[in-house]
Amino acid sequence: MRRADRVVPIGPSEQRMETHAMPATHPIDFNSPVLPKRFWDLTQPTLDGCWIWTGATAGTGYGRIRNHGVYVDTHRFVILAIVGELGSHQFVCHSCDIRSCVNPDHLWIGTHTDNVRDCVNKGRHKNSKKTHCPRGHLLSGGNVYLCSSNPTWRRCRECRHSVAIAK
Repeated sequence: MRRADRVVPIGPSEQRMETHAMPATHPIDFNSPVLPKRFWDLTQPTLDGCWIWTGATAGTGYGRIRNHGVYVDTHRFVILAIVGELGSHQFVCHSCDIRSCVNPDHLWIGTHTDNVRDCVNKGRHKNSKKTHCPRGHLLSGGNVYLCSSNPTWRRCRECRHSVAIAK
């Protein structure tokens, strides 16, 4: 193992320098001793750079692997093999948005908020696809109120204004 300073993406818009104990062969290749042979037997590289997990999956589409008797999401398993330990509040997120991808270059460590913000920024969140409020007003431009503490929370300014007048 060697010590490596590297930029660790912690969210789609922010990065920080962290020092981790990294394997000498980072990024991991198919000859890496960091991950077991059974992992590589169930991983298929694609032309776009993803490493697709072909083994067991959860109902959500994320790969699952049994490690010391405990099932672990495969994308989390890869990052744990590289950096060691993750906090319980830390998520392993996909920059490629392919749930079965286990390529560490496509994974980043963040919080739940970072992951949701990434989802919203890419237009994948269910609320980001809504074009009209329940009363039929257009949800775009100046008619949208965005909450800074919750990136998925969008409200119709016209409805909000009519509620304020009624009070």
